[in-house]
Amino acid sequence: MITISIVSHSHSNLISDLLKDLKNFDEISKIIITKNIKENDILVPRALDKKIKFIENDRPKGFGSNHNYAANYCETPFFCILNPDINFDENFFLYYEDVDLCKRAKNLNLNIKVCPKVYVKHFAQRDSHKKFKFFIFHVKSILRYFIKIISLKYSVK
Repeated sequence: MITISIVSHSHSNLISDLLKDLKNFDEISKIIITKNIKENDILVPRALDKKIKFIENDRPKGFGSNHNYAANYCETPFFCILNPDINFDENFFLYYEDVDLCKRAKNLNLNIKVCPKVYVKHFAQRDSHKKFKFFIFHVKSILRYFIKIISLKYSVK
């Protein structure tokens, strides 16, 4: 059984569509949706009514903070982080937060599972390709990740 965590930054329409895709998966025990900012209601399919938990933040929090808080409500062996703008295609793009999360899980000897029957399609907004501010955020994330990896590799233990 799986618990899913989704963080919304005014993505109510995207999440409503994503929930339509998720309603047919019996393996899902709970879906935790964190509203990081005030936004419209998210339409929940009737089949998921009892599986949804909403968290509404008083102020915006970061990626890790939101998912770490949601993990407190996980009572299943698996915890899955989903972006609100995906649906089931192999060519999705992982952000560096995800890369770092998988690397840290591997360092803790946790298993990272691949589900070959599941695929996602990422409706990326690609703001880092269009807006300089987001390009800088993207480059900083890449640099932060590689500096972290290099510093851990050469640190004295």
